[in-house]
Amino acid sequence: PDSMDAGEMYRRACVSRGRGVTRIMADYIQDFRPMPGHKNDAEGISESMRMISRCATELGMLVILVSQIDKATRQLDRQPTLNDAKGSSSISDRTDMGISVHRPFYNKKPEDAYVEVGSAERRQMQDERNTVDFAIVKNKYGSMGSVRVKFDGKSMRYKR
Repeated sequence: PDSMDAGEMYRRACVSRGRGVTRIMADYIQDFRPMPGHKNDAEGISESMRMISRCATELGMLVILVSQIDKATRQLDRQPTLNDAKGSSSISDRTDMGISVHRPFYNKKPEDAYVEVGSAERRQMQDERNTVDFAIVKNKYGSMGSVRVKFDGKSMRYKR
């Protein structure tokens, strides 16, 4: 289905665990249907995070969630933190590890009209636009840090 609630995910995880599945990935948490009886998105996300945390703990599964950041953070053009995720308080409280993805030059507005097509400067600008920073912004069990990579659109891969 296009959308499910965390209870549905938990039920499916229980069945999948019996079949040897050890990981679940949800893209993205804001698409989860609100659990019945919750008045707003924050309550719904909080309950979803509680159920997902239970799923990971009780079933011993790795759960990977993708979360959207709020619009204000995107406009600030800085490395996002866990607090920038929509519904962040419950996400931050319940996660063991958080990784943020940031494209520092993506929103840079080059003066395209003044840069010759095919020039070295134009290639450098395109190369910068493909720069991606991955940062571990929370890690209960280890160190934090970041790595800068390049996204190769032709192969759809990240490269160092």
